[in-house]
Amino acid sequence: MDDKILKSPLPPIPYPEISVAKYILDRLKQFSGQKTVLLDCPSGRKHSAQQVYDHILNIAAAFVDLGLNKGDVVLFISPNSDYYAIGLLAVMAAGGVFSACSELSSYREVYNAIEDTTAKYVVCTPDNLEDIKNIAECLPQIRKIILMSNEWTSQTDPKVVNYFQLYDYEASECSYDLPKRVDCHQDMAALLLSSGSTGRPKPIIRLHRNVINLTHQFQHQEIWGLTERSVHSCQNTFCHSGGLTFLLHSIASGAIAAIMPAFEGNKFINYVEKYKITSAFLVPSYVIFLANVDVSNRDVSSFEDIICAGSPLPEGIADKVFANMGLKYFRQGYGMTEVGFCTQVFRSKNLEHKASVGWCVPDSQVKVVDPNTSELLGPNQVGEVWIKSHQMTPGYLNLPDKNAESFDGQGFIRSGDAGYYDSQRLLYIMDRYKQILKVEGIIVLPSELEYLLLSHEDVSEAAVIGVKHSYYVEVPKAFVVLKPQRKVSEEKLIQYIDGLVNDVKKLRGGLTILQELPKTPLGKINKTLLQ
Repeated sequence: MDDKILKSPLPPIPYPEISVAKYILDRLKQFSGQKTVLLDCPSGRKHSAQQVYDHILNIAAAFVDLGLNKGDVVLFISPNSDYYAIGLLAVMAAGGVFSACSELSSYREVYNAIEDTTAKYVVCTPDNLEDIKNIAECLPQIRKIILMSNEWTSQTDPKVVNYFQLYDYEASECSYDLPKRVDCHQDMAALLLSSGSTGRPKPIIRLHRNVINLTHQFQHQEIWGLTERSVHSCQNTFCHSGGLTFLLHSIASGAIAAIMPAFEGNKFINYVEKYKITSAFLVPSYVIFLANVDVSNRDVSSFEDIICAGSPLPEGIADKVFANMGLKYFRQGYGMTEVGFCTQVFRSKNLEHKASVGWCVPDSQVKVVDPNTSELLGPNQVGEVWIKSHQMTPGYLNLPDKNAESFDGQGFIRSGDAGYYDSQRLLYIMDRYKQILKVEGIIVLPSELEYLLLSHEDVSEAAVIGVKHSYYVEVPKAFVVLKPQRKVSEEKLIQYIDGLVNDVKKLRGGLTILQELPKTPLGKINKTLLQ
């Protein structure tokens, strides 16, 4: 049976059993104090290693003086920025727990996030302030609202505090030690919310050891291996595991974390050119943009390395982006918020395995099982991917029934993804099980149809879902976005696809051209909103 459980070909990587804040602060002290480690791309603000070190401790001291106790949750609602990055690390240094939701969240989504994470402090921007004040009247658990704004106006609400006043604290004058001591095996570093694609988002516990193990592994040159010469794009929201992980890895490596509020196609190219960005972690929709964007008159020569994860990448896109952007490395990886990264194509093998999401990283195990019988499956047999790792969450906060449903008796978590592994023990992800279609009993993969749509010269983005049908029960329906200045009818695109596939894969559900596809805060296509 053990030969059907995938393990890493790399040896274990021991990780320091300390808090996230101490890990980052210790790393910052190893670099030259003048070395730039944070860059806010829109404003051009830069922060040296010494400045980030001092700001983290000073703001941590301010949080403690505001009454923050060990284990208290601080929830951020803000677009990415340099100030946000420093603030979340300060929360951890003060012994608090970092949590966040998207600044684009609705009132009800924010209310639920604060309630479910038990947040006692909320950091927000002026755009969200009135909503947070109203929520605080309903949820007395909120002690303070920290407003992140340079344009401070006097507030009549005593709960509202100016974030930038926290910078005036001097940690060296405090009577307590910072960063606060934690038990890395028991204490939470973060509470990250699930996507909510299957219902109300779930608060996912991330212990200090989970975050440290993941961040420390990324220092390995085969796994990621940023250096002090790297400039890494941090455009994925910090409220998501990928955004937080790569921010921490960038700082810990001494690289420059080039922070952007979001991925905005042409702005991203501008930032690559202006700040000589070298690498990025991107979801497939961003990779597809870079595969098609015209950079013939742009200097993107610094940009050489992409890791892609988040959902299946359509076939052929890897080769296309590799050529268009002049990359040296392109790799896929696989994981989930509950686990972090559990598999990845290693750097030295990136040209050989562009379709795979790679081998297990150290201290991770993967098995593929029959979702109906839980039988372990062998090579090239499709089943549900189950994961076990030191990076893995111990569970969801205050959701015992969900925990019992999600984990098996051996500590593996059920991913909900369909996949298989080959004779080289490389993992391949096909699609979410719930998104796979069955037409007349035959499996139809949305990712396959999406790839074919993207092969059309006029299509820039595509998503395929299943819709009910009176005869076939379920059939594929497509949504596409056209490239700029391109015109093609929905009927022509349906004819194009139907001419490439067999009978069961035809777009009997139709095709709709949209101006844009709905996206999650991470940039993944939100198929739930297309249903």
